[in-house]
Amino acid sequence: MKKSIVSLVALLVAAAVPAMAFAEAKPYASIRYETMYVDVDKAGSGDTTDLDFGLQGNTRLGVKFKVSDQVSGQVEMGLKDSDNGNTVSLRLAYAVYDFGPGTLTIGQDYAAFDWGYGSVAGQDNDGAGYGALSIPRSSQVTLRLDAGLYVSLIDQRNDNVDVDDIEYPILAAGYDGKIGAASVGAGVGYASYEKTAGNDADTYFIYAQGEVPVGPASIAAKIYYGQNLEEISVSAPNASYTAATDDDADTLAGFIAATAKLSDKLKIAGGVGYLTTDTGVAGETDDDQIQYYVDLHYKVTKGFTIKPTITFNDNLDEKDGSDGDQTLYFGAQWRFDL
Repeated sequence: MKKSIVSLVALLVAAAVPAMAFAEAKPYASIRYETMYVDVDKAGSGDTTDLDFGLQGNTRLGVKFKVSDQVSGQVEMGLKDSDNGNTVSLRLAYAVYDFGPGTLTIGQDYAAFDWGYGSVAGQDNDGAGYGALSIPRSSQVTLRLDAGLYVSLIDQRNDNVDVDDIEYPILAAGYDGKIGAASVGAGVGYASYEKTAGNDADTYFIYAQGEVPVGPASIAAKIYYGQNLEEISVSAPNASYTAATDDDADTLAGFIAATAKLSDKLKIAGGVGYLTTDTGVAGETDDDQIQYYVDLHYKVTKGFTIKPTITFNDNLDEKDGSDGDQTLYFGAQWRFDL
């Protein structure tokens, strides 16, 4: 069955490209392979070591298309190897209408507030769970104005969300723009749902972010605060509403990262991300975790980049007061952009 799915996707892409040639269809792929040494210090039970050799979960195959100056879109599939079930999944499927002073995006895409940072370790997850504010790519309707404002209605029905009844989409609004050479952004989001029968709960977040060029380098940072963020699938452990005690979980997180160009072929990147959650439940302590990383980006040739990394994840404290696990990644990502 899995082989049939893979074959079907390949046939669809192969058939679509010639048929859509008139629409400026552009196929692409990104093969991301990791060779990582992983050392896990499990609190109370000693160390374990492993080797992660294989395709990272964000390896992809897709098509970008343009029907006219006003209508364009993208379809993208994720490809996983045998260690991850030989599965094919839908990553992106959206269309964009350019109406002049702005655009309207409809379909499954990244959220407008999704802005991660560097480390290629741990399935190249861009700091999710360690300071980046992101949710799974979701079905949405997003209006963006050239002036920088955006408004999004995002489907909050996700397999990671355990709720009884959802009546409204996630509402998000914000601004992305420039102040001189610096990129800046800020925004808010809100969602409401019934966690269990008779227990209504709310999720909200507010964030600010920016990136500033400094000579051959750039410095980026983001900070956000929110309530019950795990309910909308933000990667924030234990940040969910507790119906039994009617307690909301509050999360504060952020990151700072820098990238510097050392030569035409070599860049260095590094940063730190931190997240803390207060579950609000009596007797539970804050759940804290932090990530440090340093990556090199070596461009071998056009379309081929090697990214060695040292990344350390420290799950400092668990909500029961115990120490969290520590994980060290040492290795590289081998990335081919085709």
